[in-house]
Parts: sequence; C-alpha cells; structure tokens
Amino acid sequence: MYVDSRYDTAYMKIFRRFLLFFSILSLFVATPACAARFIFFFIGDGMGVSQVNLTEAYLAGLRSAENDATPRTAQLRMNSLPYAGTIATNSKSGVTDSAAAGTALATGRKTTNNAVAMDPATGERYRSILEIAAERGMKTGIATSAFLQDATPAAFYAKADKRTAHYAIGLQLAESRIDYFGGGGFRNPTGRDKKSASLIEIARKNKFRVTTTAEDFRALKPGPRTIAVHPKLSAGSMPFAIDEDATGLRLVDFVKKGIELLDGEAGFFFVVEGGPDRHRLPRERRRELHPRGHGLRRGARRGAGVLCIAPR
Repeated sequence: MYVDSRYDTAYMKIFRRFLLFFSILSLFVATPACAARFIFFFIGDGMGVSQVNLTEAYLAGLRSAENDATPRTAQLRMNSLPYAGTIATNSKSGVTDSAAAGTALATGRKTTNNAVAMDPATGERYRSILEIAAERGMKTGIATSAFLQDATPAAFYAKADKRTAHYAIGLQLAESRIDYFGGGGFRNPTGRDKKSASLIEIARKNKFRVTTTAEDFRALKPGPRTIAVHPKLSAGSMPFAIDEDATGLRLVDFVKKGIELLDGEAGFFFVVEGGPDRHRLPRERRRELHPRGHGLRRGARRGAGVLCIAPR
C-alpha cells in the first residue's frame, strides 16, 4: 500500500506497523470467555490487491459464461470474511523482500531485507506471534508449500541475519517447540558443504517424528511433535500442482493433517503459507483442494475460530 509521505504522520506509520500484529494477538489474549481457540493465519506468496481483484474478475467471468446467476457478495471466500484491512509492506530497506515481510507478519516489527525476525544492526531478536501463542499453552503449527527454512515460515520460529543461512535456520527448527511442521522439505539438510549433521536426524534426537513417505504421512495420529515432509521435493519445495505425482499430496492435505494433530482443548495457532502461489488446478477441484477453503469450513463447524489471510 502506498501512502503519500506528505500526509503520512509518524503516528500513522507506527499505527499501521502494529495494526495487523496486535489485531491477531488480541484474538488469544482476550478474556477467557471470548478468546479464540483455533486461529488460522494464511499467507499468499506474492498475493496483493491486484492479484485478488484479477481473480475476482476471472471467476465472475467464468460463472457468467456458465449462466450461473447465484447471488454472491464475493467470488473468493476470503473476500466474504467480516473484516478486512490493509498494511504498509515496505521494509527498512525500502521495497520489501520475503524475509522482511515475513518478519512484519510474524512479529509486527520492521527489519531490513534478508533479515529474519531480528534487527541485524543491533542484534535484537524479535518474538513471533506463534511463540507467544505457544507460551500461552496453545498448540502451534506451520505448513508451507515452500521448503521449511524459507524466509516467510522461518520468521515464525527462527532468528537470522541472513535468510540464506538455511542450515542455521534449520537447526533452530529442529530445536524448536513448534508442534507441527508440514509441506516442503529441508534445503541443504547437511549444510552447503554436505558435511554437517543431518537436520532430520537432529530433529529426531530432539523428539520430533519425521515422515518422508505418503504412507507414513497418512498414518500419522496425534502424539509427538511432527515434521511431515512431502515425499517428492523440488529444491526443497513441494512440486507444482501441474506436476502432480503418484502421492497425490497437496498443501491442503498438510493443512488437514495439521488440524488433526493439533486439535485439542488448548486450541491452536496454525500458520499456512502458499509459497510458490502459482499452482494450477483443474477448476472443478479448486474448492476441494484449496487450504483456505478447508480452514473456513472447519472454523464454521467448530466455532471459536478465526481465520486471517494476508499477502506477503
């Protein structure tokens, strides 16, 4: 969002910076009688107002061509949510990158490009909203179609002055208290030199169960903390939907499994990122396979749930 600096007071800059973070934070620090128990935070890679408006127009055109005159307040489910807002996405470096944008979404703080949940100039480490949720006794999870140490998901569990420090970020993942990781795999799991200890083995030593096959993934039941890796990886990320493989696993499957494993009286905070958000699906399967749609349906059934969708 661009705001003319002539009309942008220092107060408004601070207000916009913290608006999204504290809006979400208020959902689970409210009084016990009204606090949300199930919080979904969906993040679309490269998604902004222009992409949303284009998709609305495209879907409206499809329905018009099919003579579908069903009244709708919006074509996309997320545009039918009761509240919406905009935030400034610039970083301290100017035009943001994934690391700085992910940091803003995860912590409500600004940083320079390439830095993950910290200020590289001062060494200050920012606390993420997922860490706050865990401190309050909620289960926590992250699912992404990107690799697990990618900048945006990493901002919720790690601190690094360089987003490309994949092995160091992976060590923090393996030593974290997050209950569930699902989706892409590890980039440089034994370091750039391929001589370091395996991140998967370190995670297992730290009481994570790690699945790397579709069969083991589907057999998962509530229990120990879990890292569920897609069995067919492309540079550490899940494959595009157009390159569907025999496993048939999609990001929505990792969302469904995460809900199953995280569910409980304590509630959960679940971050879901559509990393390479350019997946192509047959139109008749979009509603079935889209993770945001599953989150909406689940929240409606159980109640006491909140779903937040943000661009990155």
